[in-house]
Amino acid sequence: MSRISDCSNNLNGPVGSSVTEILGEESCQTITVGTGSTTLASANTNRRAFKVYVQSVSVPNVEVWIRYGLAATASNAAHPLFNRYLLIEDGSEIRGNVTAICVGGTAQVRVCTSNKN
Repeated sequence: MSRISDCSNNLNGPVGSSVTEILGEESCQTITVGTGSTTLASANTNRRAFKVYVQSVSVPNVEVWIRYGLAATASNAAHPLFNRYLLIEDGSEIRGNVTAICVGGTAQVRVCTSNKN
């Protein structure tokens, strides 16, 4: 079962920590999400942590929705990013494709992943 936790700027903790040894190095990228399905992370069976947080939006009421496995649409997305972030550790849903879609504008999101060593 996956755990959803608070979002921090570093998935792994301090360099040399036991978490870094388990997860490996963190990889981050900034992605623009619009009204079409956008891939946040391609399938990776070694992925153990996935973090996404909204950095900026084109208008205040933009909603960013996430979908696991398939392309996101406004009618099939799994859940919105209510607090504008999501962190999942060791969840099977994050090992497949992760996509997002915006309703009402665009958003810049920061996506970070860590894979099992």
